[in-house]
Amino acid sequence: MESHLRIRASDSIDASDLQNNGFVVRTHTPIRTIYRFAIFLAIITVGVELIVYFEALNAAILCTVVGMVMVFLSRELERQKKLQQSTEFMNALFASALAQDCLFCLAVRHDGKIIYINRTFQELFPAFISEPIRSLALFLTAQKLTPDLCEAITQSVAHARKISLPVTLTTDGDKKRSVMLQIDPIERPSGFVLIRGK
Repeated sequence: MESHLRIRASDSIDASDLQNNGFVVRTHTPIRTIYRFAIFLAIITVGVELIVYFEALNAAILCTVVGMVMVFLSRELERQKKLQQSTEFMNALFASALAQDCLFCLAVRHDGKIIYINRTFQELFPAFISEPIRSLALFLTAQKLTPDLCEAITQSVAHARKISLPVTLTTDGDKKRSVMLQIDPIERPSGFVLIRGK
C-alpha cells in the first residue's frame, strides 16, 4: 500500500469547482471516443480496400477483428468511467454521513496510519495535511499531548477498543479547542477505527 494519503477532489479545501451538491463530477470530453471510432472506421476502410483491390481476405479479416476489439474496448472504458463516478459519489455521500454531529472525522488503521481525513480536519490542521506521510503518532506528537493520553489513544486504535477522552487540540494559528475524542472500532473491515472530535 502507498505511504502517501490520496485526498479526493470533493474533500479538498482547494477545490474551486464544487457543484451545488458539494460533489465534483469528472468531465469527460468526447474527443477520445471520436478518435476511437475514427480509427475503427479507418481500419474497416483499409480492410474493404484490401478485399476489393488485393483480394487479401486474411488481412481484411484481421482489420475487421481489430476494429471490433477497439469498439468493445471503447464501450468498456466508457462503462468504467461511469462506474468510477458512481463510486466516488457514494464515497462522498458516506464520508459526509460519517462527519455528522462532529467537528472532524478520521479513519485510522490499527497501525496508526490515517487512511481518511474529512474536510473540516483539513481546515483545522493544514500544516499536518501538508506532511508527506500522515500517521496518528505524528499528529499526537505535533499536538504535544501527555504521554499517558497518547498511549491511551494509541492502544485504543491498536486493539480496536471504544473509548472517549477529553483532549485539548491546538489548531493552526495556536488556537486551543477542547473536544471529546471518540474512538469507535469499525466492524467490517476489521482493523480500522473511526476517530471523531466532538
